[in-house]
Parts: sequence; C-alpha cells; structure tokens
Amino acid sequence: MYINASDIEKISNLTGIEITKEEFCKYEKELATVLSWFKKLDKADTKKICDIYDDTLCTPLRKDEILPSKIEGEIVKAFPNLENNMAKVKKVI
Repeated sequence: MYINASDIEKISNLTGIEITKEEFCKYEKELATVLSWFKKLDKADTKKICDIYDDTLCTPLRKDEILPSKIEGEIVKAFPNLENNMAKVKKVI
C-alpha cells in the first residue's frame, strides 16, 4: 500500500500529534514499511492453522427476564429513612 503526505496529515490530525514537514517524509517511509509487513502476512498459508475464535467456548445467550424480587420488602423495611416507600439518602453531589 502506498502512503503519501495526505495520509500522514490525516493520521496526524486524528491522533492530535503535530508533525513537522521534515518528519512527513520519515513517517511516510516508516508507515509504508509497516504496511508492507501486513502484505506479507496476507500471503502466508494459514490453511493448517485453526481459528482462534471457537463457537463452542462461548456462553450461550439467554433471554432477559424481569423477575419479582423475593426480598424487596425486607430491604425497604430495613432502610432507616423511608419516604413514600422509597429509600431517602443524602445528596451525593
């Protein structure tokens, strides 16, 4: 993949890193080298390598259900300050 000064400028803006005009050429070459390594990886034979992701290792999803609490009443009664059946607390902010 070819990297040009425009690409370096976009990366600079996205990362918030200021790059001098002298550094543009340096980073253009360095990024081109790094991207060429990825090109080499694309050509690698991976037919004998198993996938890292395995469906059998995932926890199956379940449907979310809202169930009534069995101890809600006990918790409300145990709270020291109640107002309209709700816990009253001091302002935190």
